[in-house]
Amino acid sequence: MAQSQDARTREQIGIAALNGIARAGAAELALACDIRLAAQALTARIAASGPLASRGAKRIISTRLLAGFGAARALSDSLRHAFEWSHDVDEGAAAHRDGRPPRFTGR
Repeated sequence: MAQSQDARTREQIGIAALNGIARAGAAELALACDIRLAAQALTARIAASGPLASRGAKRIISTRLLAGFGAARALSDSLRHAFEWSHDVDEGAAAHRDGRPPRFTGR
């Protein structure tokens, strides 16, 4: 149970990309992750996403599960306002405009 609690409070999203059967310790590690999947394409896509947005999404989901919809909505509004002025939002817009992959820094 302690591992599950740690996974919920961790900022980063834990992803288990499984290739075959997970037994013993591997199964425990996979269960401690937020996402368990058999395809590496999704893992790469999430890893390439902006770290601010990924961490924010995890915080909103955890808040929704623990404190309810109202608290999650308030957190979502607060994070959206904070992220609107982040370097990563500017980088995402510039990358889209320039037709290149974004280089997110988490700022």
